Amino acid sequence: MSRKVVAIVSDLHSGHRFALMNPTVKLPTEDQTGNMTTWTPTATPTQQWLWECFMADMRETQRLADGAPIILIVNGDVTQGKKHPDQLVSNRDYDQIAIAVTNLLPWMILDNLQTVRLIEGTEAHEFGQGTAPRLVADQLRALFPKVDTRVTAHSLLNISGARFDVAHHGPSPGIRQWTSGNQIRYGLVSLINTCLEQGIMPPNVTARAHYHTAAWESIKPRGIIDYEVHGVITPGYAGLTHYSRQVTRSAWLVGCGMFAFEVEDGQVGVHKFARVMDLRTEETL
Repeated sequence: MSRKVVAIVSDLHSGHRFALMNPTVKLPTEDQTGNMTTWTPTATPTQQWLWECFMADMRETQRLADGAPIILIVNGDVTQGKKHPDQLVSNRDYDQIAIAVTNLLPWMILDNLQTVRLIEGTEAHEFGQGTAPRLVADQLRALFPKVDTRVTAHSLLNISGARFDVAHHGPSPGIRQWTSGNQIRYGLVSLINTCLEQGIMPPNVTARAHYHTAAWESIKPRGIIDYEVHGVITPGYAGLTHYSRQVTRSAWLVGCGMFAFEVEDGQVGVHKFARVMDLRTEETL
């Protein structure tokens, strides 16, 4: 079977001032005489950092692929939505879609990009019923008809002999540093047992998102020789909003990055491209 690379990004939250934004995006507007023109929002320092990370991770993925086909999975929350409207780049819903599409353009123009899957995420961030990923997918298909682009709620993908179970919501990475990974391991054991009870092989990779924290655990199921199940949580490309700062009880490290998987003849190699930003304001008084 042919070698492929699977790139999984998530939580772009396009449209928020502290989330991913391509600095070349052009949004439509009109002047006082009614003539249509465009404007480019000024990127915040957080957006500048996120974009640098996003491009660096894409280049690392391209280097890893070395010409092999790339499958890009956008695992939920491609936009910010309107439920938490504070600090949006613009109050117009369309602009979030335009920013999301422009964010993905560097991936779409890669010669070896073969497939794109957008996974539905949190309803509050996608204008309900998977609206945002479907609008983004429609525009990408129109611009790049040769790339197989679709939307799903929960994907089970067979890629070069390996199975990928991808959905936005799943176990948390843990609320304490010393328990990090416990919930992922519990979830993997439960998934493996359920699959074996149903007489099917467990997926090689389960990918989840939502928590903006990078996590990775692996388990070798008993009785299955040379078989490993990987569970990952992708950190995404968004900073903390006022609301997320509240619900995370003032988290001071925010994750940024993605996972890439090298797949050939059913074997999977996992590559984590991730880092954190310290959100605290340090002063010497």
